[in-house]
Amino acid sequence: MDLLMHPTAITLFYFLGMLVVGSAIQWTFLIKLKKHHSVQWEHAGKPTIFNNGDLIKAWPTTKYLLRKSYLDSGSNEGIKFCNSYRTSMIYGYFLTASTVPLFLISMLIFGWPPSWA
Repeated sequence: MDLLMHPTAITLFYFLGMLVVGSAIQWTFLIKLKKHHSVQWEHAGKPTIFNNGDLIKAWPTTKYLLRKSYLDSGSNEGIKFCNSYRTSMIYGYFLTASTVPLFLISMLIFGWPPSWA
């Protein structure tokens, strides 16, 4: 089976791609939130790139947007900003998280591509 057609290779590339895309969205959100909406940033628990470095640590920020907790901040501009990033942050998080079990299942069923061994 050609390397690029091997299911494990495909799921690995999908995982890495979603990791890059999801991280870019999250980093942009966090940097702009802190820089332009400090009241909203404090209300969100002062999230940074460093304390949101993996899917487990990023869950509180995702939950903040998922549950629309930002509506209680009292910052109209911050609320608008969170609303504008809400969908992409939530989809980015869950699409990235979904790639982990897909990759593991593919490894269990199909193994590594022969040329990687």
